Amino acid sequence: MGVAIPRTNHEFLVAKKRMRELAVADLEREFVLDALERNGWNVTRAAAEVGIQRPNFQMLMRRHGVRSAHGDRSVETHDHEREEFFHQYE
Repeated sequence: MGVAIPRTNHEFLVAKKRMRELAVADLEREFVLDALERNGWNVTRAAAEVGIQRPNFQMLMRRHGVRSAHGDRSVETHDHEREEFFHQYE
């Protein structure tokens, strides 16, 4: 998947901001999933291990659609957002 090159400075600034947001979202999601997997999907232990309060850890889980009820790596992906972003200038 290629990145469309913005044609104006405004498009460039918008694209740069969105790319940062997507990168941070990916990092946050992997951070949460990895902590949960290391701790047997126990939210309290995962939050304690990474050094954040449980409610804040749960907020990150909700933000990224991570569910721990069944102990699987279930995530609502944001692929549709990525697809829209990369094709908006084409």
